Amino acid sequence: FPVTILVCIVIVIVIVIGLVGGDYLGRNPDVPNAERTYVSEGSIIRLDSLSRGDGGKAIVWADEVTRFFGEISAEGGAEGGNGGFVEVSGKNQLTFQGQVSTRAVAGSAGTLLLDPSNLTINNTANANPAAPTNPFAPDGVGPSVLTWATITAALAGGNVTITTGGDTGTGTGEILINGSVAYSSLNSLTINAGGTGNINISSATVANTGAGSINLNSAASILSSGGLLNATGIVNLSAGGGITINSTGTTLTLGTVSFGSQSNAQITNTTGGIVVSGNMSSGSNDGSLTLSAQTGISGTGRISHNGNVVLGATTGDISLTGNNDFSFLFTQGGISIVTGK
Repeated sequence: FPVTILVCIVIVIVIVIGLVGGDYLGRNPDVPNAERTYVSEGSIIRLDSLSRGDGGKAIVWADEVTRFFGEISAEGGAEGGNGGFVEVSGKNQLTFQGQVSTRAVAGSAGTLLLDPSNLTINNTANANPAAPTNPFAPDGVGPSVLTWATITAALAGGNVTITTGGDTGTGTGEILINGSVAYSSLNSLTINAGGTGNINISSATVANTGAGSINLNSAASILSSGGLLNATGIVNLSAGGGITINSTGTTLTLGTVSFGSQSNAQITNTTGGIVVSGNMSSGSNDGSLTLSAQTGISGTGRISHNGNVVLGATTGDISLTGNNDFSFLFTQGGISIVTGK
């Protein structure tokens, strides 16, 4: 007798999403936003891939204030897949004292996004300084506060992006870094100041001895007011205004660097060298670009600038070999190259 075999192939696509208090940056009109969100200690949101696949997406949002003390895991699969995406944000203020992992043992790590309005990063207090006992009380006064201990713990679980004023809260987007940190991570740390806020490294040293990049982006200026930025990995800088960065590392490797019109950029390494590995550019600019290093300036990157360019090395060489990708574009000003050798 003839035998008919029916073979059914079923493809199952699983999209793992967990939303608490809203969707990404509170911008999804189909998802109602909470005014205040509280995730207690002991609460767990788990969006891991079990074997092969990417971690899921988790959003914790509030239009006023989010207080997060729980745990979120959005890890890639053990046999393949990347880490997921986690956002913990309070449009005005954020208290973050929980744990997040977007690891991927067989892929690329995912990203944790923390998004308050204004922010201070230090080593003293982790919470909104005016946070009340009632976890659902209105937001307090002053910037949100994160400690470096919290940030470096998060970097152990994946890439970390900190963005202020990401959806126009009550603050200007100002970020003040007035606590020092020395950490080692393969994951990237990105700090974005939105609105009209500056990033100000004030009398503090930020140092990563791992290969993970440090990325600073500001619609206004990036300032180093008595502070230092030392990194083994690449440093990317983008500002709508000026840039002032000081370093005391062995080598400061610059990736993409851009700054605004009518502004100056001054990047100094007082003990080591500077490597230009990416594109350095400015807008329509009559300001100056200054690179100053103790032991030399080198690289294969491109410098495009419409103002004065000053390259200075105290004891080493200045050697920039871009193979036709390296150029100085001057509509105003000129170039000064100074070496102590």
